[in-house]
Amino acid sequence: MSDTNAEGNSADGDCGVRASEAARLNDAGVKLERAQEERHGADRLEHDADRLEREARAEIKEVEKELEDRRHEHEIHFEVDGEEFEIPRKDDDQTPDYIIRKYAERDPATNYLIKLTGREPVSYQGKGNIPIKIHEGDQFQTVSTGPTPVSDSRSQTGVEVFLRGLLELGFNPVQCEQSVDHTYFDYEVPIGRRVGLKLKIGFVVPQDFPLTPPSGPHISAKLYPNASGGAHPSGGVHDSPRFEELVGGQWQYWSRPFVEWGKGKKTVAVYMGHIYRLWETQ
Repeated sequence: MSDTNAEGNSADGDCGVRASEAARLNDAGVKLERAQEERHGADRLEHDADRLEREARAEIKEVEKELEDRRHEHEIHFEVDGEEFEIPRKDDDQTPDYIIRKYAERDPATNYLIKLTGREPVSYQGKGNIPIKIHEGDQFQTVSTGPTPVSDSRSQTGVEVFLRGLLELGFNPVQCEQSVDHTYFDYEVPIGRRVGLKLKIGFVVPQDFPLTPPSGPHISAKLYPNASGGAHPSGGVHDSPRFEELVGGQWQYWSRPFVEWGKGKKTVAVYMGHIYRLWETQ
């Protein structure tokens, strides 16, 4: 009896172990299938979420563009002294004096406005209180009517900011490799009795520009005899041997410091307005 029970227990034991392992495998298989189903569902949900997110972002971008386009339809963009501004289209009638005061932050009593057109600029001198219509893309520049003193002061080195400003105004400056503070470019006189004259104009740009502007232009033509004293336009005229050495040809230097430089915005456009005034007062 004891042997039979022993064998039975052994058999039952072996069968019991196999049944337990089978049950565990079955349970594990069920869990695996459930996990795979859940993962597949999660992947599908994640894919749907990604798609919905992409669609939402695209829709937001489209609406933002429509709003931006609609906003631009009701705005005018223009420049004063090289700086960009925008106004509601309903405010497109403004006086030159208001533009000088509001956007250039200068005094209309000692400045007037011109509009750059690609040809001869339109001057509003003496018309500061007459409203003008501002159009999309208009470019305005202030011109100082203050005195133009004569001085021999010169500055040196540094042109990066000045060059960038000239490029923004449509000029094509060349920086002298042998003397990097010297720059020049082709120039057509825009106004005055020499209007249309084509020459080269150069500047020695101070290292601390725009804190300090160039002291005056260098001109690739002998327009006046040398004169250390006197008044503009014939006074304060000197030889320019460095530009003759660097560029070639005949050059002369006009000593014309910009005395109002510290009274408003210090930009290349403002400085070129000073140069415009020099030609206007020839």
